[in-house]
Amino acid sequence: MRNSFRIICKIPIFWVIVLSITGTQFCNAFLAILTQRLLDAALRRNGQAIGLLCGIYALSFIAIVLFDFLSQYYSRGLRTRLLVSMQARLSHRLLTMSITAFQKHQTTRYQNAYTTEIESIVDDMLMPVVGIIQGVTGFGFSLAALSYLDPVLMGVVLAASVLPLVIPLLFRKSISQRKQTMTSSKEANWRAFSNILNGHRIIKIFKSEPQFQTHMATANSRFYDAFKRYVIVTVTANVLGGFFFYISSLAVLGIGGLRALQGIISPGTIAGVLQLNDQVTYPIQIIADNIKDIMGTKTVYEDFESLMLGATESHEKLPITGRDDALRLQDLSFQRGDERIIDDLTLTLFPGDRYLLTGASGAGKSTLLNLIKGNLVPSGRTVTCQRRLNKRTLCYLMRHALYLRPARATIFPFFTKRGMCR
Repeated sequence: MRNSFRIICKIPIFWVIVLSITGTQFCNAFLAILTQRLLDAALRRNGQAIGLLCGIYALSFIAIVLFDFLSQYYSRGLRTRLLVSMQARLSHRLLTMSITAFQKHQTTRYQNAYTTEIESIVDDMLMPVVGIIQGVTGFGFSLAALSYLDPVLMGVVLAASVLPLVIPLLFRKSISQRKQTMTSSKEANWRAFSNILNGHRIIKIFKSEPQFQTHMATANSRFYDAFKRYVIVTVTANVLGGFFFYISSLAVLGIGGLRALQGIISPGTIAGVLQLNDQVTYPIQIIADNIKDIMGTKTVYEDFESLMLGATESHEKLPITGRDDALRLQDLSFQRGDERIIDDLTLTLFPGDRYLLTGASGAGKSTLLNLIKGNLVPSGRTVTCQRRLNKRTLCYLMRHALYLRPARATIFPFFTKRGMCR
C-alpha cells in the first residue's frame, strides 16, 4: 500500500480529489446532526427552527453535489493519466531492451502487461488509494458527529463496524493467489488466440484447425474456472463484511430505544445515529474492499515490476566474425503451383548485422525463412554459407519467423550469437 500512495501522491490532481472528498464527507456527517435537530424541533412543534434547518439542509445537499462532481471528474482524469503514464513507461522500457532481454518472454507477455496488468494495477492498486482516503475521511467525520450525538451509541456502532476490516486480512492470501491465477490464465487465453492469428496460413495449409480449436477451448475453460474461483472468494468477503452493517443497526435500535425510554437521549438522536451508522459502516466497507483489492493486486504488480527490471539489462555485445561467414542467397526462387512467391532473390546477410524483414501477409516472409532452414526446396539456385547452419541455429531463426506480423515491420537479427554460422 505504501507503493500505491507513493506513486499516486506525486500527481497534483490527486490532492484536488482529496479536498473534494473531504468536503463531501464533512457535509454528510453534518447532515446527521441536522437530522437530530430537525426531529427534535418537530417534537417541540417549533416551525421557525424547522424552516431554518430545512434551508441549511438544502445548502448542504448543494455542497455535496458540487464536491461529488469534482471528485468524480478528477478521479476519472487521474485514472486516465495513470494508465497513459504506465503504458508509456512500458513502451519506453521495451525500446531500451536489448535483444536478449526482449526474447526472454513471448510477445503475448508484453501484450498482456500492456492491456491487462497495467489496467489491473491502476484500477485495483492505485485508484483504491482514493477510495481509502474517502473511507478514512468519512469515518473520521462520522465518528466526530457520533461523539457529539451520544458517546454510548458511538461505541455500539464502532464495535460492530470495525469488524469488516478484519475480513480482508482473513482472505488476503486466497484473493492474491486466485487473482494471479486468473491473470495468468487470461494471458494464456490471449496467447492461444494470438497463435491462431499469427499462424493462420500454416494452420490452413496443414489442416490443423481441430488442434487449435482444442487449444483455444482449453484456454477458455481454464480462464473461466480461474475467474469463477476468484469471484467466489471476493463475493464471500464482501457479503461477510456487509453482514455487520445489519448487526450494527439492530444494536443501535435496541440500545438507543432503552436510553430514550430513560430520557437520556431524544428520538432525534437515535435517527441521527442510524443515519451515521450507514455513514460509518460504508466508509469502513470501502476501506476494507480497497485494501482487499490492493493486497490482491500485489503479485500482479510485482510481476510487472520484474518485467520492467528485465528491461534494464545492458545491451548485448555482438561478436564480429569474418565477412566470409556471410549467408548468401543467389538467384533464389520459389513457386507454389502457378503462384511465384520469391523470384530471383539475391541477398547477402553478414554476421553481426541486423536486418529489417517486412511485408504484407502472403508476401513470402515465412517462405524465405523456411527456404533458409531447408523445409522448402528452392526452384532456382540455392542458399550458401561458408560454415554450415546447425540445427540449433535454424530453430533460432524459425522461432523468430513464427512471430512475424503481417503488414508490420519486424527486426530480424541474423548471426547475433556465437556459433550461429559454422
